[in-house]
Amino acid sequence: MFFQRRCKQCEGNQTEVETLRSQLNKSRAEVERLTQLLDATPTMPTNKPVIEEQVCADCQNNGIELERLRTQLANANDEIFRLDGALDSLKEQFASSRSEELSTQEVSSKEFDVVAGTEERRLKASQVLGNAKAEINAQKQTLSETIKSAQTVQDNDEANRVEGDKPSGSIKFRMSDQDRLRLQQKRAALKARLGPNAEETREIRHQREREEQSQEIKKACKQHFPALSRNLKRCLVYNEYNALISDDRMLECGKFLQSLSLNYSRLELIDACNLIIETVEALEEKQIQDGFAAKEHPEDGWEFEHWVAESFRKFGWQARVTQGSGDQGVDVVAEINGVSVGIQCKRYSGSVGNKAIQEAYSGMKHFGLDKAAVLTNANFTKSAKELAASTGVLLLSPEDIPTLSERPEIIS
Repeated sequence: MFFQRRCKQCEGNQTEVETLRSQLNKSRAEVERLTQLLDATPTMPTNKPVIEEQVCADCQNNGIELERLRTQLANANDEIFRLDGALDSLKEQFASSRSEELSTQEVSSKEFDVVAGTEERRLKASQVLGNAKAEINAQKQTLSETIKSAQTVQDNDEANRVEGDKPSGSIKFRMSDQDRLRLQQKRAALKARLGPNAEETREIRHQREREEQSQEIKKACKQHFPALSRNLKRCLVYNEYNALISDDRMLECGKFLQSLSLNYSRLELIDACNLIIETVEALEEKQIQDGFAAKEHPEDGWEFEHWVAESFRKFGWQARVTQGSGDQGVDVVAEINGVSVGIQCKRYSGSVGNKAIQEAYSGMKHFGLDKAAVLTNANFTKSAKELAASTGVLLLSPEDIPTLSERPEIIS
């Protein structure tokens, strides 16, 4: 059995226990003294009628002293309760520290057994490994002998076939000369029907199908270029230092292919997505060469309105900016082929709501225009889209300006 000297923490805990016990005894003595004072304090009899009279100064002093003693008694009881709790807590800590010391000693005593057991296991593992290597070598030897035996049988069969003898039991079928001639004739007929090189013909057909599918994807990109360009730009997320932190364009391209049910069976999905991105970038580059860049619009609201009017004029529209006051929700009036459109311009960082749709519709009615539209660089809320669908207000982005005159809503 171990006998270990107490550590400094245990001695400190024992000292604190003694201190708390002393304080507890003093508090109990104080409680007894206060209880005796309360018992000695005279009280008024209850069986006599109460006579209303002037309370003297001594009675007042006695009442005050009585309340003070009662307060001290309550505080002493609280102090006794606190000291009892602290004493119990110290006892638990002392017992816990003692159990940890004992467990540490037990672990130390077991370390010798662990070391010895490790060495024994190492020896056993080495023995098992040696047995396994011996078994593997034996299996390799058996396999090598089997392969040599099979090779000998095959050589004998080849010799028998050359000499015209009956084949061994390992050959179950031998094609006759007539069957061999018939097979050659069928191969010649198939080659004549498919052409001089069947594999090359199949590859040419696959290449033609890839080109056709690529052209269909490019055609769909041109048809839906404004929306596709806008969505691909929103898939690129930059931080405040203009560093790219998120790129979801591949996911958007997959949605585009699925939405239009485009066939890309002869293309890999990643190749089809890259083709979409390259096509959109080529169309954007062509617009820039023509003098229009949708992503280079100004940030100021007033300048944005004038930029929209100037952009419409580049594509054959007659456009003018309305006055700042009294525009009734219409910032730009554009006209082409006898169709007039009242446009409210919103340069936002958030989403555009119902208010813009209502103002554009009211402005169209006020000025007697044919169409109403809201053009923004941002997104539209779900309720704004629903309201626009019911009122016929066009929801536009800067990417829609070059092809707006070709849309059915304007042509009709």
